[in-house]
Amino acid sequence: ITKQQYSVNCAAALAYVLARQGDAVGFATFADRLDLRVPPRARRGHLQEIFANLESLEAVGTTNLAVALDALAEGMRRRMVLLIFTDLLDAGEDAMKAISRVAARRHDVALFHTMDPDELEFPFEDSTLFTSLEDDRQVPIDARAIRQAYLDEIGQFLRSVELQARSAQVEYQLIRTDSSPSNVLARFLSWRSSARHSAR
Repeated sequence: ITKQQYSVNCAAALAYVLARQGDAVGFATFADRLDLRVPPRARRGHLQEIFANLESLEAVGTTNLAVALDALAEGMRRRMVLLIFTDLLDAGEDAMKAISRVAARRHDVALFHTMDPDELEFPFEDSTLFTSLEDDRQVPIDARAIRQAYLDEIGQFLRSVELQARSAQVEYQLIRTDSSPSNVLARFLSWRSSARHSAR
């Protein structure tokens, strides 16, 4: 399963739970700019509109999460819960700063850092041709020669993202596409319960 498919499944489950609780649920995507697909609403039939948009979602072009989040935050007049699914690998240098800015406006933010197991473990041993999913780039690599350097780099990247998220009081979940979406849902519900309790 791709990261996008996994994120769609998790987002659909979370939207369903939130809608059943009576919350207004919306849906937005981003590439180099924000695309607000479905504005937040709490009415009959709204959930099906979100599901239809999720099902038809296609990955297009490069991403700039910072620009998209700043545009989204400008339109968020009430306190909201913002759920972000991204691998952050091509999100732009200012992505975490933008996430922190949204949280600083007293919105509840959950970052679902979605990664493929191969990105985390780099199980490749031989000369391998890596093909970009977002453009036509192809890079031949001696996987064995760079494996440890890659693991060190990705480990540092993950630690930095989590540290920035925690310091901004953003709920952080590193989620692997080979794990059960039910685990993501359970952790989110636990976080929401704790957030609501502390807000009282």
